[in-house]
Amino acid sequence: MTWSYSSGPDEAPIVSFHLQYQNKSFIDNITLSGSLSSKELIHLKPYTSYSVRIMAESVLGKGDWSGLINFTTSTAGRYAL
Repeated sequence: MTWSYSSGPDEAPIVSFHLQYQNKSFIDNITLSGSLSSKELIHLKPYTSYSVRIMAESVLGKGDWSGLINFTTSTAGRYAL
């Protein structure tokens, strides 16, 4: 999964991103460094529907979650969205 973010002149620096992905049977939350702009999702089940979203956190607190991105895997493996 890749994302882009550019802070405005009056915004605090991003210290972390919170990534959440899930299917019908599990949910996983990952905290990532604020300097990253991608995360490879691994160990996904084949032919399974997932939802993923991301949220930025600055020194002032957490932002809003992004909209959900829905996708379905075709085979087992790694996926870059």
